Amino acid sequence: MEDPLSLPDAIDFGAYRNNPDANWAWNEFDGLSIDQACEKLASNPDCYSEAFIWMGKPAFAYYFSAIDRYLRRYPDGVDPYDVDDSSASLIAGGLITQFLASDIRMLTPILEKVHDLTSYVRSNLTQLATCPEAQVDIDASWQILEAQLSQISCRITPEKK
Repeated sequence: MEDPLSLPDAIDFGAYRNNPDANWAWNEFDGLSIDQACEKLASNPDCYSEAFIWMGKPAFAYYFSAIDRYLRRYPDGVDPYDVDDSSASLIAGGLITQFLASDIRMLTPILEKVHDLTSYVRSNLTQLATCPEAQVDIDASWQILEAQLSQISCRITPEKK
């Protein structure tokens, strides 16, 4: 089922500005459904997780469901021989970057979903990485995000959630 938000356009991605990174994210995800975006992310998570850093807030809010789906089905794709699998950590970095920006009002509709995904990731580290060191790195990244989200939640009044 598709997210009820409307499909983002170039303005939602921030691609109308002279921003090569936002333009790259737009070129990669323009017109993709949530399912297609999830598949694209799964095809090369180290590359495409970076696109979420550069998306404008409306595009990021729309495509967050792709991140969520990817990480929740990630156990199907864990490579036990990849001791340096860092895509879950990279994704956390993208989320942290989006929520560090000064204007996060457009992200408040997905705040609870991000909280939920954070709890899921931190509770399923062995499914996201087989290497204990990678698990520690993933947990540390998502712990930073969790602390950041808690601070944001404290600043938002219940009427604005």
